[in-house]
Amino acid sequence: MASRWVPSLSSARPNSTSGISRAAQDKLQRANAATMCGYQLVTNLLTQLQNAVTLLALVAGLVFFVPWLIVLLLVALLPTLLVEAHFAAAH
Repeated sequence: MASRWVPSLSSARPNSTSGISRAAQDKLQRANAATMCGYQLVTNLLTQLQNAVTLLALVAGLVFFVPWLIVLLLVALLPTLLVEAHFAAAH
């Protein structure tokens, strides 16, 4: 995923010629931080959605093409589950 360049307001310093007050600069910095937080949230949500679609596609392909492999996988997990249950009960 290509990263998106967003200009940072931290490098802009108000001086006598800029006309931007310190309060306005602080508001702009807070708005920029809030925007980036929302952008990251949407990015994470869409990444999770992409991973879910990929997982569903792989499971559907596995069920359609090789159903006996799912049974073999579940049988292979049984010893691990039994050992975990044994040690969890003993603890």
